Amino acid sequence: DVMNVRLLQGRIFDNSKRFEAVANESFTKRYLTDGRPAIGQRIAFGNGKDWFEVVGVVSDIRQNAAKSEAAPELFVFYAHQYWPLLNFVLETKTPASVLGPMIREEVGKLDGSVIVRTIAPLQEKLADSTKDSRVLSILVGASATLALLLMAIGVHGLIAGDVSTRWREFGVRLAMGASVQSIRMLLIRKLAALSAFGFIAGIAVVTMTSNLLAHSFEGLPPIRTETVAVVCVAIALAAVTAILWPLYRIARIDPSTALRHE
Repeated sequence: DVMNVRLLQGRIFDNSKRFEAVANESFTKRYLTDGRPAIGQRIAFGNGKDWFEVVGVVSDIRQNAAKSEAAPELFVFYAHQYWPLLNFVLETKTPASVLGPMIREEVGKLDGSVIVRTIAPLQEKLADSTKDSRVLSILVGASATLALLLMAIGVHGLIAGDVSTRWREFGVRLAMGASVQSIRMLLIRKLAALSAFGFIAGIAVVTMTSNLLAHSFEGLPPIRTETVAVVCVAIALAAVTAILWPLYRIARIDPSTALRHE
């Protein structure tokens, strides 16, 4: 009741009976779909000596907040199983700092050998369950940002290097009557062609590999248009900044000086 888990079929455990189990929806859909009703089916664990009868089906509840879907689960009554670690959920408006000492005192009265290890709000438990995912997301995000930065530097260096090797060509074109504006348009057209080819090829590769990545990494979201747009803008800015200075310098080229220098 505290976790709002709804009973969908059958009943909950009878404390006086052993070897009863309650399945969640995911377990029922995956393992109890042989045409028979889930209620009454028997399941064995481990060595198969003890068979549990399914007496109820309950709604799903995610044990891991980092995953979008609930896992198949089968519940058995804790008093009929040996398991040294138990978790209890208590619904209260009293802060954990106030309620904690009271709980430890009452548990000590019931059984002094029981150790109450942790008492914390459920929000903290949820945060702990997603801690590994958050760290992984930060690492992946940092790696992606570094890769994007290196890619932008590489694009900038490639285009700037290509332009710097063509000063003699620019000098010859100017000496033969070409205008500064025509040379600028030549650079801009080449930059636009290279950028368009890179964008199309990159988006095509991402689209083709998205399904492979989705199967390899559980919970990976589909391709986001915003992410692709940000990457394209970053590459475009790197390419544009690579030719800004050459575009400015072209107007100051003296054909004879450029030819002599080369």
